[in-house]
Amino acid sequence: WIAPLEDSIREWTRQNHPVVGICFGHQIMAQALGGVVQKSDRGWGVGLHTYDMAATAPSWMTRSPQDQAQQFSCAVSHKDQVVRLPPAAQRIAGSDFCPNGVIAYEKVLALSFQMHPEFETDFALDLMAARKESIPQEVREMGEASYQKPSDRLRIAEWMKIFFDRHAA
Repeated sequence: WIAPLEDSIREWTRQNHPVVGICFGHQIMAQALGGVVQKSDRGWGVGLHTYDMAATAPSWMTRSPQDQAQQFSCAVSHKDQVVRLPPAAQRIAGSDFCPNGVIAYEKVLALSFQMHPEFETDFALDLMAARKESIPQEVREMGEASYQKPSDRLRIAEWMKIFFDRHAA
């Protein structure tokens, strides 16, 4: 089912349909369009991770010039990640753990996010607990503690809405 999904992604983008990918969607989109996805040598990424916006971020995704931080935080739960961008793709945001956390594509209407804006805190904590056999305890504990700070998941949802609104047929 992976190869047919990659074919569909290439066809959607060829037809100029706007496409957004989340987590595995981020990875499969990058792979379908010529990037490379691998398991991270750092193991599991879990918890609330903070991403830095790149200079290439579109103006509609960045905060006002008065906000110099240009950061956002969101839940993650992954071991695989995009390690080489596809041709004509730009890194929009990244972290130390996941440098290619948000990708925009120059020649197609596509945007993708490694993080999980759909995860509410309780769900993310339950998922970590369910995976306790495969996620090392110290990684889980750091992930659990990270949820003391707020998530910017609704900000990411707004970016997706703006992306689709800008590219509506």
